[in-house]
Amino acid sequence: ILIWAANCYGANLDNFLSAMAQVESGHNIKAFNSKENAIGLYQIRPKYFQDAQNSNKNLSKFAHLDCFKPEVARQVVISYFLKYEPKAFKTGDWDTLARAHNGGAGWRNKNSKVKKNLDIYCMKIRKKMK
Repeated sequence: ILIWAANCYGANLDNFLSAMAQVESGHNIKAFNSKENAIGLYQIRPKYFQDAQNSNKNLSKFAHLDCFKPEVARQVVISYFLKYEPKAFKTGDWDTLARAHNGGAGWRNKNSKVKKNLDIYCMKIRKKMK
């Protein structure tokens, strides 16, 4: 996997999260996907929230619905990344982080059709980061 690192385009975590919010919700903090019960800027699902909460006890005071709040959603996403992709988080490997966010913790074990969709998702994120 080609690492699309932070220094490639001067990108940083804020650029990445902004791009992800644009792709996921159009920066709509009230976005709701009833099919997946995904909410907020980053379209956080209950399982994703629970995973992040289990790895960061500071999130224990929040409920899934708090992910409508941008500051909580940001903490949840960062906690999820630190749990499942700490190396990618530390090196600014935005592609890996995007794949983990969109494909879940086991994204590397998905079938080729899902991986192709993850590649498309990464391209969308890249375009928004430029």
